[in-house]
Amino acid sequence: MERKKTSIAVALALAVTVLATVTRPKQAEFDGSEVELLVGESLVDFDDPGIAASLEIVNVDTESGELRRFKIVRNIGGSWTIPSHANYPADAEYRVRDVSTLFIGQKILDIAPSTAKKHEYFGVLEPTADNAGEDGVGILVKIEDRKGDELVALVIGKANKADPTQRFVRKLGQDLVLVTRVDPSILSTDFNDWIEKDLLQVTTLDLQNVQLRDYSVVETEEGTRLVNRSIMDIQWDPLRGKWTTGRMVTYKQGQETDGSLTPDEELNVVALNKMKKALDDLAIVDVRPKPQGLGGGFQATQAEIDELEKSLKSLGFRGGTVGSETVPRLLADNGEAIVTMRDGVRYILKFGAITAKNISELGEQNRVLMVTAELDDSKSPMPPKPTLPVAKDGDDVEAIAAQRQRIEKEYQRQLDLRNDGLSTARRLVLALNDRFGAWYYVISDDSYQQIMLGRDEVIQSRTKSGADRSSEATDTTDAVDDTDAANTTSPTDETR
Repeated sequence: MERKKTSIAVALALAVTVLATVTRPKQAEFDGSEVELLVGESLVDFDDPGIAASLEIVNVDTESGELRRFKIVRNIGGSWTIPSHANYPADAEYRVRDVSTLFIGQKILDIAPSTAKKHEYFGVLEPTADNAGEDGVGILVKIEDRKGDELVALVIGKANKADPTQRFVRKLGQDLVLVTRVDPSILSTDFNDWIEKDLLQVTTLDLQNVQLRDYSVVETEEGTRLVNRSIMDIQWDPLRGKWTTGRMVTYKQGQETDGSLTPDEELNVVALNKMKKALDDLAIVDVRPKPQGLGGGFQATQAEIDELEKSLKSLGFRGGTVGSETVPRLLADNGEAIVTMRDGVRYILKFGAITAKNISELGEQNRVLMVTAELDDSKSPMPPKPTLPVAKDGDDVEAIAAQRQRIEKEYQRQLDLRNDGLSTARRLVLALNDRFGAWYYVISDDSYQQIMLGRDEVIQSRTKSGADRSSEATDTTDAVDDTDAANTTSPTDETR
């Protein structure tokens, strides 16, 4: 008889769990004993994150009181993308993983004594446009499979005062309020929390050269032309921790003049170290899809450029020619920085305009940026071909042959090393242009100001004593390591 009762109880528990998942009954449909049977059961019948095809989070911004929705979907290739941002990759993998597995294995720890009238008290009101900003509104999380069937549909409410690691939750469509252990801190609706924000993903240990191209773009009867102001090549030696200059050119009335440092001038180490750090830290604030016709590079036909001209101009880019060139290229209103790494991979940064839409929620100015990559294979020169010894009369022929073999083997090793490095760099350039090609990036204007330096910021007069300059360099090292280092002041767009 006891066995029969136990079997009935187990069957009843399973039935209640299935019924709760499938039909979402109201609390009134449960009696007290059935509710108690839920304690200890799994919070959701979802244990395989691989079948999740969409994940949506809805919450209310605590400061503005606005309803915020964020959704990611898994494409046919298995990658997660963000529909609200033209399917930009949701490549912050840890967050996707942590959210999709957040409820797996979680148990129902308790049942809160509640009715629908108590939902506000427990903070499990479903967030909607009608109640946004009101008290008691929770965070809605929905996970669906490829068929659109719900795997998870929960409203996350307030923390349990008795145990802050526990939260009150409610299955969407039910009155019953459950208690479980879940951390809602990762349930963000901020785009930046779901992407890899590090735009260039470079390390300054591999930095070799930065070329700053300061120019203006003017309209003439012959079309759009580039008018150079200066081109500065600045080289970085990470082993010596030292900046030096390469080609330094200024332009006066269109004529190129030598812009090398005079005996009374020196490099501004402070500004250059901040530039280096800004490149290392360059972060994505937002993204916009490029129009059709703009791919991984900046070359385009005149017809394509004419079609894109209107939209490009609003973002600070336009098609034009340089010098005696007849092939049009894309020019940027606010200059270019060309960053070359030790392996020859070169990042070309073209800086566009600030527009009203690029003002961040904190009131900070942002700027449009276009990026492409190319390879400078001169950074991987062929190893010098060795001269092989030749046996002469009386020489040990076998010894000479062994020496030749060693030399040839070492040369081949160096050649293979060089070729392998080039192949790796070429693959990286292809991958980078595949990643950069479809997007305008929005970055903070502070980053732009620290990277796109004018000549008067790169070079300073030798007015300080040697001791003062040494102290300044030491302070710079500390500033570079400090994430709150002060920003460099640069001229406005109009004066560049």
